[in-house]
Amino acid sequence: MRVFTSVNLNYLDRALILQETIKRFHPEWIFTLVLVDEVPESREVHDVLAEFEQIILAKALGIPHFEKWIRKFSVVEACTAIKGFALEFILGYGDDVIYLDPDIAVFNDLSEIQELLKVYSVVLTPHILDPEFDYAAVIDSEINALKYGVFNLGFIAVSCTQEGLRFAHWWAFRLYDFCIEDFHRGLFVDQKWINLAPVLFRDVLIWKHEGANLASWNISQRSLQGDAGNLFVGNAPLLFLHFSKPLGEGPKMTMRYAYHNVALIHLWRWYIEKLNTNSKRITSPVFWAYD
Repeated sequence: MRVFTSVNLNYLDRALILQETIKRFHPEWIFTLVLVDEVPESREVHDVLAEFEQIILAKALGIPHFEKWIRKFSVVEACTAIKGFALEFILGYGDDVIYLDPDIAVFNDLSEIQELLKVYSVVLTPHILDPEFDYAAVIDSEINALKYGVFNLGFIAVSCTQEGLRFAHWWAFRLYDFCIEDFHRGLFVDQKWINLAPVLFRDVLIWKHEGANLASWNISQRSLQGDAGNLFVGNAPLLFLHFSKPLGEGPKMTMRYAYHNVALIHLWRWYIEKLNTNSKRITSPVFWAYD
């Protein structure tokens, strides 16, 4: 099994946490950092990059007219736009592949995903699993799911099968031309395209696991309980938590619906402390190479 994320240099602090938490449960899985950037002449940056198991530069993915293409995106759009090409490239090693956003941390064994990929070509997690009844939550959860996409693409798992490869190729070239935010045309970078995946491809699983992709946009529906090493969401173990926008709206939106949840508050505190520690390791300014 292979797991990858895509970042520029400014997101290495998050990717370090992701790799560390994956390896805690799956030391045998191969973790790949897809770097949407150039490597500068910085000892600090080189020391941090040396900690990653495998690094693939975005420019090595064989994307047509890469230099011209990448510069039409913002940094966030670029790190999203290469996901399909990176998926197709890594599937080429002959293993099943999981993508996780860099701001995710893993809290449990993910072998269930490995088993699912023996049956399904694509595994997706919806943003939400249950209807909302609070007016504010309808806006934050259901309307945002309509706006940004049914599925959260902080996670996707794809099997190394003919159908999985067919999906990866389709997604790569949709993102090549249309990885943009254009709500009038019904587009939001990579996510809105995946609304079509269960229709266009065979064996696509909509995985309704409460402990998978726990995040600020679904915390109104899910209750996190327990302590370190024994965390549950309802009756399901917490698999991975999406610490989206950790220095911005993420904690605020989480606390809006879960201000009383002590376990969740502790996890956010732990994550931000880890992030601050990692951030201090690169003290010199790092500028995105394709700006």
